[in-house]
Amino acid sequence: MSTKHTILHLRSEQNPLEHRSALTPSTTKALICAGYEVHVERSPKDPSRKRIYDDDEFERVGAKLVDDQSWSKTPRDHIIIGLKLEPESFPLVNTHVQFAHCYKGQAGWQDVLSRFRRGGGTLLDLEFLQLADGSRVAEFAYYKALVGSAWAIKTWKWQLDHPGEQLPGVESFTQGRGYYLNEDEMLEQLRTDLRLGIKKAGRAPKVLVMGCLGRSGVGAVDLFLRAGLDNSQILKWDLAEVCMGGPFLDIVESDIFVNCAYLSSGSPFLDAHSLACPWRKLSVICDVSFDAANPDNLIPVYKVSTTSTSSTILVDVKGGPPLSVISIDHLSSLLPRESSEQLSITLLPYLLQLEDWKNNEVWSRAEKLFREKAATLPPDQVGASRRSISQRMEPQRLTDEFWAHHSFKDEERQRWDVDNLGEFDEFDQWERRLWEWERRWDVRLDEYGHWIYDDPDNKFAKAYFESTKLALSTAFETLENTYLCRACKDIFSFDRQFTLSELQDPNNNCQLCKLLCDCLLSRYDPKGDTFHLKRSGSFLKNTQDEKRILGLLSHPALPVNNNNIVQVGVPNLYSIASPFLGGGSPYFELLRQWLKDCDEHHGNCAVVQARCKPTRVLFVGNTDPNKVKLCEPTSPIDYIALSHCWGKPSDEDKKNYSTTSTNYKARLDEFPLNHLPKTFRDAVHVTRELGMKYLWIDSLCIIQGDNGDWEKESKQMQNIFASAYCTIAASSATSWDEGFLKRESGHNSIRIKDIYGQQISISDNIDDFENDVEKAQLNQRGWVVQERVLSRRIIHFTEKNSYWECGEGVRCENFAKLKCLSGRHHFLLDPRFPNRLRDSGYHRSVDFLQFLFQKYAKCGLTKKSDREDAIYSLMKHMETAFRTTYRYGTFRIFLHRLLLWHRSDEEIPGNVHKHYEDQLPSWTWMTYAGIAFPQIVHLKLADIQYDGKDALRVRVRSFRNCKVKKEERQYRILNDVSEKIGEVWFDETDSNFGHCVVVGMEDDAEADADKTYWILIIKRGKGFKGGSKSWFKRVGIGKVKALYVSKGGDDGRLM
Repeated sequence: MSTKHTILHLRSEQNPLEHRSALTPSTTKALICAGYEVHVERSPKDPSRKRIYDDDEFERVGAKLVDDQSWSKTPRDHIIIGLKLEPESFPLVNTHVQFAHCYKGQAGWQDVLSRFRRGGGTLLDLEFLQLADGSRVAEFAYYKALVGSAWAIKTWKWQLDHPGEQLPGVESFTQGRGYYLNEDEMLEQLRTDLRLGIKKAGRAPKVLVMGCLGRSGVGAVDLFLRAGLDNSQILKWDLAEVCMGGPFLDIVESDIFVNCAYLSSGSPFLDAHSLACPWRKLSVICDVSFDAANPDNLIPVYKVSTTSTSSTILVDVKGGPPLSVISIDHLSSLLPRESSEQLSITLLPYLLQLEDWKNNEVWSRAEKLFREKAATLPPDQVGASRRSISQRMEPQRLTDEFWAHHSFKDEERQRWDVDNLGEFDEFDQWERRLWEWERRWDVRLDEYGHWIYDDPDNKFAKAYFESTKLALSTAFETLENTYLCRACKDIFSFDRQFTLSELQDPNNNCQLCKLLCDCLLSRYDPKGDTFHLKRSGSFLKNTQDEKRILGLLSHPALPVNNNNIVQVGVPNLYSIASPFLGGGSPYFELLRQWLKDCDEHHGNCAVVQARCKPTRVLFVGNTDPNKVKLCEPTSPIDYIALSHCWGKPSDEDKKNYSTTSTNYKARLDEFPLNHLPKTFRDAVHVTRELGMKYLWIDSLCIIQGDNGDWEKESKQMQNIFASAYCTIAASSATSWDEGFLKRESGHNSIRIKDIYGQQISISDNIDDFENDVEKAQLNQRGWVVQERVLSRRIIHFTEKNSYWECGEGVRCENFAKLKCLSGRHHFLLDPRFPNRLRDSGYHRSVDFLQFLFQKYAKCGLTKKSDREDAIYSLMKHMETAFRTTYRYGTFRIFLHRLLLWHRSDEEIPGNVHKHYEDQLPSWTWMTYAGIAFPQIVHLKLADIQYDGKDALRVRVRSFRNCKVKKEERQYRILNDVSEKIGEVWFDETDSNFGHCVVVGMEDDAEADADKTYWILIIKRGKGFKGGSKSWFKRVGIGKVKALYVSKGGDDGRLM
């Protein structure tokens, strides 16, 4: 770690009702670990301004606490970080990273900019911190819309009970705080509000979200779904729907309208005339993008913003239901913890570059914009005298009057003229709009999405222990105090550096040192360097690699001073018996509680309106537990689905265990359970423990072999797994015979009382979802990809732990809880897949599909012929959701991006680059077992279309004045003077280089002679149907300067 010379100073926020923070303890820790010195101002004591994070949370990670509002006296080279700067007049000499709200002509913009000009300081405005493609680096848009939509539901419910009355302030619903402690608190209220509102109204509200493809729109849609509203009740609109101009009666016919779009001009979305519609249902408008400075307000039915203390205003309407408007500027401050975390984590990679920010592209772009805006100041604003630091005025508290006139738009969005795209006119209006979304509106997600350990979910854990009375069992008898050395005495302040030899000292009788030694020896080189372990929440972590070494669990029946940051639980629940459960297992009671909690609190996970009626299921609810039978349901039922590995069963095993045309009728009568393999018997046991009567297993419920119905039933997988009450995944079983309820030997743990008398279990039983589940052999199988994605909720059974997975995240057997707020994991968790993905925008969808296909291409398949079949149901499911056409691993709306794949260099054990061209077209990524997609920021699309089932209609071009040359492992395209003008990735060693198909042009100026084409390398086909010269096959991809590709070309078909 190199020490940085730059000191970062986190300013406390002085604005009323502001509880968010630009830095969080976790991002502060990351900055300190990177070598920065971070000063954090103490939180204001005024409850209306108190920061959501306590001062000691920052101090614990190494920050230096300084006086509130001391930033104005810091040296010039300190960088000040905050959210909004209070209006003062003294000059600003530092570099400030903040939201300034002064670049769009807002009231007071000249005063803000002149302070920097007079003091010589620099403004790096977070609102305009942008990537090269114009997309914003970080913003509060997602949580602003999420909270706004929550408030819309609350207002809708309030008006049903109190027609014509304004909704009380936020403090009335948050125990006087004026903000929610976390999302769970807010969602719990909303689900109750929605349920009671539906009961009162006799129907669910219809919602219209405008701007659904942006970050704000995604937040709004997510909220409605998580609150329990069915997707069919949500209309999702964006530029495509409003391009013809309003007003729109669809808005008036909805109960709730959430506007997340900002357009600088255009026809109003609704007006006074449309509100006079006699069949108006609209009763709530939430204008997330309200901007008082915009003269072209597209919702001209109100003029003022609202606040958290007076959150709604009533619109004067004649007839119909009362109409309330929500236009709170600081909506995300009502959920300060999550919104701060999201902003800060997103911003972190750029904050880490502040040491040399002037040479960083993103920061220097922000500085350039500041200089341009400051140059527009009138002369009298620039020439004012500079005041010395010692003469600065003390910061003043902002007034309500100031904020009443400062409500800023969420996102600036404009219309664009796309009628003149020259050579690359898209081939229909849909592709034309997609290109615009990609180029201007969307934000790429490069991350898989990080699992975040949520705050200890002790509410769930304590409810579980109370219901089972497990805390009263002998497993929790008070033990004598375990001996601890001086260094281990205070477990809550554990921060220790040591070598393994110190732990191995024979004179050291400390039980924690011994447990640490055993654990570290099993994970690290015994000759390694000094270890530095530090307590972080409910874990002891190795600070060098951030790996969790030991877990801390507090006693469920005893008070613990720190139980807000230590998980309640037991170290080895699987092996505990309880006399209070009538001989039942506390372990299986936990699985039942997971299901119950999801049923009662996760409306989007638990409810399926159109349940599936499988052709066959296994009935396991017999009075004789040793018997089961196949049955054919006549109506939709609740059932469990099993996801498992077949392994390599012998022909005899297949005959005995599978359902075939020979034994099918006999299995409709009861047959012995022990006639099934161990994995199936374990699945029956789990199904019964969960209180269910029906189980679906592919090899039992689909007739296998000759005269079977596999071809028909395999196409129904999307319905089978999407409609299952729950899926159980036999992650630890590699075959039918192995079973999945066995466990490795018990975990090591000790019980201690620390210096405060608090009783804690310390265990090496650490959950590891990534290795236990993601990397399990089951999830490396091709068929399982769609089973997992389509399942609404899954219980994973692994060798060491069990895990619950649903739309709200992951629960672990040790009661830890994981969340993923964004990225690819977030889409995979969607219980209504692919709704989140569909609503996330074009670029996010492309990014996810490329990730999914790369993952699937590496997965194993027993039969190579299953290459397309094993993912077919998932693809057809997505085809319907995206309202597009699917062909061989591509979708029409994403076709160009999904054609630009190449073989990966990654070794795939046992299945290295197996070719499937006899079954599949050459242009699909399905032809190889290992693929990768190149990183392309923006692509202007050429005309390529599906032509029948197997072909693409393309324009065939030739190369000009260039050649291809292999240099080391890479093929380069060279011009006639051997300058590199492109590169090629060949599918095979065949380096046929003569013809190409232009897929798209990188988004640069069309007049630029050096513009780059992304291309498919093709060769003339031999032996194709009819022997026509117009048939071609793909042999690779590449990129090349446009000058070296012919402008003209011939029509061709790519097979």
